[in-house]
Amino acid sequence: AASVRGGRAHALLQPGPGYAVQDPDRVLAAVRAAVSDVVGQVGAARVAGLSFSAALHSLVGLDADGTPVTELLTWA
Repeated sequence: AASVRGGRAHALLQPGPGYAVQDPDRVLAAVRAAVSDVVGQVGAARVAGLSFSAALHSLVGLDADGTPVTELLTWA
């Protein structure tokens, strides 16, 4: 089976020296858009699996419902 890739860029924000974050809602929107692109290319019936790769050593605080309450703190 052939693999199809999708991707979206999202900004790395640097509000101060030595500080790099991302907006978790924008990252999630980028993931959803990339998955939608791939499904649009091949059709939902042909999607057998999904693999996701995330930034190494990133951290986001979540509340009890799984909603982000902090920016995504990156390794950068």
